[in-house]
Amino acid sequence: MRPVIPAILCLGALVACAAPTPMPEPEINASAQMSQLPLVGSSSCSEEAFGPMLGRPVSVLDTIETPEKVRVIAPGQIITMEYLPQRLNVEHDDREIVTKVWCG
Repeated sequence: MRPVIPAILCLGALVACAAPTPMPEPEINASAQMSQLPLVGSSSCSEEAFGPMLGRPVSVLDTIETPEKVRVIAPGQIITMEYLPQRLNVEHDDREIVTKVWCG
Protein backbone atom coordinates (compact mmCIF):
# COMPACT_ATOMS: atom_id res chain seq x y z
CA MET A 1 0.00 0.00 0.00
CA ARG A 2 2.89 2.37 0.70
CA PRO A 3 4.18 2.41 -2.93
CA VAL A 4 0.77 3.68 -4.03
CA ILE A 5 1.06 6.97 -2.10
CA PRO A 6 4.24 8.18 -3.89
CA ALA A 7 2.70 7.22 -7.23
CA ILE A 8 -0.41 9.27 -6.46
CA LEU A 9 1.74 12.23 -5.39
CA CYS A 10 3.76 12.03 -8.63
CA LEU A 11 0.60 11.87 -10.69
CA GLY A 12 -0.78 14.92 -8.85
CA ALA A 13 2.43 16.85 -9.54
CA LEU A 14 2.25 16.02 -13.25
CA VAL A 15 -1.36 17.17 -13.50
CA ALA A 16 -0.49 20.43 -11.74
CA CYS A 17 2.25 21.10 -14.31
CA ALA A 18 -0.03 20.64 -17.32
CA ALA A 19 -0.62 23.73 -19.43
CA PRO A 20 -4.03 25.29 -18.88
CA THR A 21 -6.54 25.14 -21.69
CA PRO A 22 -6.87 28.65 -23.19
CA MET A 23 -10.31 30.19 -22.86
CA PRO A 24 -11.88 31.36 -26.11
CA GLU A 25 -12.47 35.11 -26.42
CA PRO A 26 -16.07 35.95 -25.67
CA GLU A 27 -18.17 37.10 -28.57
CA ILE A 28 -19.50 40.59 -28.10
CA ASN A 29 -22.94 40.65 -29.67
CA ALA A 30 -23.60 44.15 -28.39
CA SER A 31 -20.50 45.45 -30.17
CA ALA A 32 -21.62 43.92 -33.45
CA GLN A 33 -24.92 45.73 -33.07
CA MET A 34 -23.24 48.97 -32.00
CA SER A 35 -20.86 48.93 -34.96
CA GLN A 36 -23.89 49.26 -37.26
CA LEU A 37 -24.88 52.59 -35.71
CA PRO A 38 -23.65 55.83 -37.31
CA LEU A 39 -20.63 57.30 -35.57
CA VAL A 40 -20.44 61.07 -35.31
CA GLY A 41 -18.50 61.63 -32.08
CA SER A 42 -18.69 64.70 -29.87
CA SER A 43 -16.44 67.43 -28.48
CA SER A 44 -17.55 66.42 -24.97
CA CYS A 45 -17.22 62.99 -23.45
CA SER A 46 -20.45 61.04 -23.64
CA GLU A 47 -20.78 57.26 -23.58
CA GLU A 48 -23.87 57.58 -25.79
CA ALA A 49 -21.88 59.42 -28.47
CA PHE A 50 -18.94 57.01 -28.44
CA GLY A 51 -20.71 53.71 -27.64
CA PRO A 52 -21.10 52.94 -31.37
CA MET A 53 -17.28 52.61 -31.55
CA LEU A 54 -17.54 49.12 -30.00
CA GLY A 55 -16.45 46.50 -32.51
CA ARG A 56 -14.82 49.02 -34.85
CA PRO A 57 -11.11 49.63 -35.49
CA VAL A 58 -9.48 52.06 -33.07
CA SER A 59 -8.38 54.11 -36.11
CA VAL A 60 -11.97 55.38 -36.38
CA LEU A 61 -10.91 57.98 -33.77
CA ASP A 62 -9.04 59.77 -36.57
CA THR A 63 -12.25 60.29 -38.53
CA ILE A 64 -14.62 61.66 -35.86
CA GLU A 65 -14.87 64.58 -33.48
CA THR A 66 -13.43 63.71 -30.05
CA PRO A 67 -12.93 65.48 -26.72
CA GLU A 68 -9.62 67.25 -26.16
CA LYS A 69 -8.38 64.42 -23.92
CA VAL A 70 -8.50 60.90 -25.36
CA ARG A 71 -6.70 57.90 -23.87
CA VAL A 72 -6.30 54.81 -26.06
CA ILE A 73 -5.58 51.75 -23.91
CA ALA A 74 -3.85 48.67 -25.32
CA PRO A 75 -4.31 45.17 -23.84
CA GLY A 76 -2.42 44.86 -20.56
CA GLN A 77 -1.47 48.53 -20.50
CA ILE A 78 -1.16 50.08 -17.05
CA ILE A 79 -3.27 53.21 -16.61
CA THR A 80 -3.61 55.83 -13.90
CA MET A 81 -6.83 55.91 -11.89
CA GLU A 82 -7.44 59.67 -11.66
CA TYR A 83 -10.94 60.64 -12.76
CA LEU A 84 -11.15 63.25 -15.51
CA PRO A 85 -14.83 63.50 -16.50
CA GLN A 86 -14.11 64.97 -19.94
CA ARG A 87 -11.50 62.34 -20.91
CA LEU A 88 -12.57 59.65 -23.36
CA ASN A 89 -11.02 56.24 -22.61
CA VAL A 90 -10.95 53.70 -25.43
CA GLU A 91 -9.77 50.12 -24.81
CA HIS A 92 -8.91 47.83 -27.70
CA ASP A 93 -7.88 44.21 -28.18
CA ASP A 94 -4.79 42.76 -29.89
CA ARG A 95 -6.43 43.30 -33.29
CA GLU A 96 -6.97 46.98 -32.45
CA ILE A 97 -10.75 46.55 -32.30
CA VAL A 98 -12.49 48.74 -29.71
CA THR A 99 -13.78 46.63 -26.80
CA LYS A 100 -14.70 49.26 -24.19
CA VAL A 101 -15.43 53.01 -24.14
CA TRP A 102 -15.98 55.18 -21.06
CA CYS A 103 -15.54 58.70 -19.74
CA GLY A 104 -13.32 59.48 -16.79
